[in-house]
Amino acid sequence: MKRFNLLSSKKLWVIWVPHAAIALFFIFCFFSFQKELNKISWDSLPRSYDIYLLVVGMVLVSYFVRAMRWRQYLQTLGYQLPPLYSVLTYVAGFAYTLAPGKVGELMKASYYRPYKIPMTVVSAAFFVERLTDLAVFVCLALVFLGFVAQGYGFLLIVAGLCVPGFVLLMALVRESSLKAIAQHAWVRSASLGSVVLKLAEALEAAKKLLSFKLLMMGLFLGFCGWLFECLSLYFLGGLFSQSPILIGDAIGIYAAAIVVGAVSFLPGGLGTTEAALVALLVNYGLSIPEAIVLTIVCRLLTLWIAVLLGWIAVAILRLTNERELL
Repeated sequence: MKRFNLLSSKKLWVIWVPHAAIALFFIFCFFSFQKELNKISWDSLPRSYDIYLLVVGMVLVSYFVRAMRWRQYLQTLGYQLPPLYSVLTYVAGFAYTLAPGKVGELMKASYYRPYKIPMTVVSAAFFVERLTDLAVFVCLALVFLGFVAQGYGFLLIVAGLCVPGFVLLMALVRESSLKAIAQHAWVRSASLGSVVLKLAEALEAAKKLLSFKLLMMGLFLGFCGWLFECLSLYFLGGLFSQSPILIGDAIGIYAAAIVVGAVSFLPGGLGTTEAALVALLVNYGLSIPEAIVLTIVCRLLTLWIAVLLGWIAVAILRLTNERELL
């Protein structure tokens, strides 16, 4: 019994460490930038409802496009879902965006039990979805930031354009090839063998989704969906800055901040994405108070509205009979 409690306490500790780190980070930022926070003005907020509605509309379009891509992935793997039910279950995963691990994905899998969709299928679709999304953001960040970079901007643009190409090359990679690579001595000596084998297993599970045609479709819908969300920074930028952010710069800054949040492995990139966004906006020319306000509003209308919509979707799925959604 004591052993069980000890293991449970360790699991709880691992779960709450990211949240504690985020809380400490915000406390540190509050005391470090207290003078700048006192200069923040919220006067322009009540007079800009049309811009907020426009941004929310674009974010909703982004969610819908990505939900349709998710439905296409499941359909390719042999599971047909009704459109409305598919969108609701996809959005319901946003409710646990800030939860450690992949709780949101596990929760979505529970809604697919009536369709007998196994967790391996959900995991495969999740792997390909995250792969294409990361490629989209890295490409957008490098390309648009490359236009304003000095000296090495052209190299950034070329590197950004190559990222989707590397993803498309996965259509040519076979699981057996990766297993063979993992057996090489230099791979073992570099302790990369287990990583390569895990990648091979992921490719095996998702091999139906890694065809050239489906990767092209996933990247195209990813660009369409995420561009709408990136543009939210452009439209909101005119509200809080004397010199509005150019559209290309806004896309590059937002995409780069999302990449930083993804690399941090914190739930939802919370804390790191905001810090990167503020730092990039200040470097762009905004004052610290302007950058902080713009970041807060932008994240409220992108990240936190997703969490709210996720819980609304969860409530609808719990209170509504599945047949009523067909």
